[in-house]
Amino acid sequence: MQWLFAICDYLTFETDECIPDEWKFRASPMGANEDCFCYQSLRHFAFEQEITDADVLEFGKVLIRLRDILERKGLSY
Repeated sequence: MQWLFAICDYLTFETDECIPDEWKFRASPMGANEDCFCYQSLRHFAFEQEITDADVLEFGKVLIRLRDILERKGLSY
């Protein structure tokens, strides 16, 4: 789920997109983990205009659905 945390950090600190409340994400007071490969990848792809902020949000929605499925099955991510 490192990607999900990176997506939340990216959306919080790099864009104007709002993270849906149902994601239950709260930004760290320490800021984003900018050393994270996932976070760096998102910044790179956005800089190269290969993804949009909306694309990142949609990817996060897919990961949240996966998380919810795993939790309903009694599994952990």
